[in-house]
Amino acid sequence: MNFTKLIHFDVRNGICKNVGLILAPFIIALISFVDFNRKFYPLALAASSASNVIPTYADHIMYIYGGMAQYIPNPAEPFQFPARWMIWLISLLFFMSSYAYKDMQTFGIQILTRSGSRRLWWLSKTLWCFFGTLLFHAVLWLTVCFACLVAKAELSLVLHADIICKLFQTFSTGTAIGEIQISLLALLLPAVVSFSLCLCQMTLSLFIKPTLSFLAMAEIAIISVYLFSPVLLCNYAMPIRTELFMSNGVNVDTGFVYAVSFVLFLILLGALIFNSYDLINRD
Repeated sequence: MNFTKLIHFDVRNGICKNVGLILAPFIIALISFVDFNRKFYPLALAASSASNVIPTYADHIMYIYGGMAQYIPNPAEPFQFPARWMIWLISLLFFMSSYAYKDMQTFGIQILTRSGSRRLWWLSKTLWCFFGTLLFHAVLWLTVCFACLVAKAELSLVLHADIICKLFQTFSTGTAIGEIQISLLALLLPAVVSFSLCLCQMTLSLFIKPTLSFLAMAEIAIISVYLFSPVLLCNYAMPIRTELFMSNGVNVDTGFVYAVSFVLFLILLGALIFNSYDLINRD
């Protein structure tokens, strides 16, 4: 079996038959869209300079991906868990958690025998992970786009930073945020970081069961919520924690380099480990 057929097999069985990768982001986007509008207009009316503001596509996307600002323990300010951010990330990890392992336990050995290369099998699973992650985010982006058209919101990457900061209870650094920065910050960076987490989860499944690898990734995400650190990759998936919204925030460019480097490391590590992986005695 050549590499093209391997990819086709994984896309057909691991993505086309994975309904959750479409339904989950669709539902998350719609609920977030309604919730954002419920909160946006009272804030816009309260600000005299923004009384006639119409929410934009960038506002809605930021509301989903934003995350939360750094939490500094204070009895007067209770911790507010970033539910929207956690839901989309955990949903993606969950629906991407078991296919590679299940395939290895069923048709994987036959396919490996026919392909004659373990590394091609691993590379195919890496591309499956990439396409699955991309599909999840693409459905979310397109759902928000469609909702904006229906609600007559602006299909623009112009961000109303003052209102977004109020929603996330943080302060703008005063840095001008352009459309290109918003595209990289609110669309691409969370997607790249989440792909690296999904790939890490798949690599861990070589050592532990998919359920445990999923729980490990979920625990890392939860720790990142409470602990603000540039070492924790999940912090780069929260646009509100970048230097554009926090004076001590993480750097966007560093986030891309970190995530891409981690992906390349995982691809190499997985290929090396899987090359000597014991398929016969695997439970």
